[in-house]
Amino acid sequence: MLRIPLPMQRMQLRLLSDDAQAAANTLAGMSVVHLQVMDKDELAEYPAAEFAQIYDRIKSRYRKILGLAGLPMMTASTNLEQKMDITLDQLTGIDDQLRQLWGQMSSLEEEQRRLKEKSQAVKQLRASLQRFLSLDIQLSRLGRKSQFLNVIAGTIASKNRNHLQQALSIVGYALTQFYSGEGSDYVLIVGSSEQEEEVQGLLKSADFRELSLPEEFKDEPQLIEQQLQQQMQDVEASLVDNSEQIDNLVQQHSELITMVHRLLPRASAYASLSTYLKGRGRLVSLQGWVPESETARIQQALDETLDYPYQVSFATPTTDELEQVPTKLKQSWWITPFQSLIGQYGLPQYCEFDPGMLFALSYTLMFGMMFGDVGHGAVIITLAFLLRNKLKPILVVGSLAGLSSIIFGFLYGSIFGYEHILHPLWMSPMHDPGHILTLALYWGIGFLILANLLSIRNLWVRNQRQQALYGAHGLVGLLFYVTAVLSLILMFEFEREIAAWQYLIMLVLMATILFQGWQHASGTFVERIVIVLIEGLEYLISNMSATLSFLRVAAFSLNHVALAAAVFAIAAMLDTFGHWVTILLGNVFIIVLEGAIVAIQCLRLEFYEGFSRFFSGKGQRFRPLQTEVY
Repeated sequence: MLRIPLPMQRMQLRLLSDDAQAAANTLAGMSVVHLQVMDKDELAEYPAAEFAQIYDRIKSRYRKILGLAGLPMMTASTNLEQKMDITLDQLTGIDDQLRQLWGQMSSLEEEQRRLKEKSQAVKQLRASLQRFLSLDIQLSRLGRKSQFLNVIAGTIASKNRNHLQQALSIVGYALTQFYSGEGSDYVLIVGSSEQEEEVQGLLKSADFRELSLPEEFKDEPQLIEQQLQQQMQDVEASLVDNSEQIDNLVQQHSELITMVHRLLPRASAYASLSTYLKGRGRLVSLQGWVPESETARIQQALDETLDYPYQVSFATPTTDELEQVPTKLKQSWWITPFQSLIGQYGLPQYCEFDPGMLFALSYTLMFGMMFGDVGHGAVIITLAFLLRNKLKPILVVGSLAGLSSIIFGFLYGSIFGYEHILHPLWMSPMHDPGHILTLALYWGIGFLILANLLSIRNLWVRNQRQQALYGAHGLVGLLFYVTAVLSLILMFEFEREIAAWQYLIMLVLMATILFQGWQHASGTFVERIVIVLIEGLEYLISNMSATLSFLRVAAFSLNHVALAAAVFAIAAMLDTFGHWVTILLGNVFIIVLEGAIVAIQCLRLEFYEGFSRFFSGKGQRFRPLQTEVY
């Protein structure tokens, strides 16, 4: 049930530089090598660094050219001919050709950007002009003061227009509405310049806002519209011409673009080695991590591909190297969807147990315990099936959780909250709450013991032997927890007093834990005492609270029954129609709200009471060298 990530071997490859590209393409095609930066070595040069820089420039310009031409990224085949190496001179020549092509295209891109900005500006002007088309006046006269006549254009809230119109008529001004929209009226106010100061006061009190017209709005609106329309046609014609020039350039250099398309995948693997491949003269070296099961296949592939002698070695990682080894998980199809939940906490380190199967089984089991109902479980499975296309992992996770809910529904005798239709195959939480609470407590004790056992194993493998034996999450900590739990069970379940030898064992074990903490503490004598005592108290409290946390497994199973009972109590007070509507909505409420809460609580128990004891989540994902496909 518990597995570790796939066993890895450290690969060290030494070969001649003439075979470096072939080796890179071979390993990339197999997708089995996680590259690692080499430790200090007598080889101090990076032969692929310049190659990678030019490759990156070519790739960047290639993508820009296709993007500007509106062409999709062409799909390249990963079935490469390994012997077709690309020299640095060849790559440099292609880079120069592509640079010249991009130089021509970039000027067209700049022109295209300018034309699009102008097109957008003309569109905005035309949209603004629509408000003035009903006017038969030169717009340049709006807002211009003359000796005898004052012409003002602006906006006012529709609700204030009539009041302002009446007030302006008293002083001899006329108000004309020429556009209305979004609660505002666009108006033209005309009158004698002699009453300007008085009019300005009226406009201010009415919250009138004078319009600021674009510089282009000088002539009559109809004439301006014709001018803008002509400008738009000119811009669109220029854009078409610009696009044709780009297409012609692409067509003229189609052979170059096709060459780059074929070159990039063949060059990508070697370019990826820029910081990993070290050498001196014609000798180069490369190292990384490979699955143990792939070593023979790698050896065979290199034999078939390389022309010159080479040396490859595989070694089991040492204890000091364990944290550097990447993690590659191999899981069944039904466990993989749970990995996304585990990923919220982290990835197991290479030397740690993979908690995938443990998590999947314990999570679904606890969900069923807390949400046991045949009908609700069936609804969850149905919803998981309906949402499978939008949320792919939910089909497996939801189906297993729903199935667990159905199983415990039969064990509890519950279907859509009814407790009297099905006869419980095991027990009814509502009729025996004490029993379900006790079972939840025992489940928590077993879960924590297993978590501590995994912690001991992980500490031992990481060569932290003292902590594995004497630490709070080590063997001594586990023995203390088991002794304390057994003593409390004997006292409460069997009404037997705790014997003196039991107290003595717990005292010795706790003293060992405190002494282990003392050895790792720093500071003055008093500070170390305080630190050790606080850590000891924290250990006792955390174990007690962690054990009691699993009472929520029983609490939510009882809460499920209580919510259903509340729904039925409300439904009983209503007529037939109201009764069944309440039953329906109540079940929907229970499935959505309580189902979500139970799912979160199960995740909390897994993370905080389980993973926090044995799972670091600090693993690095296995990322193999691969051919880049465009």
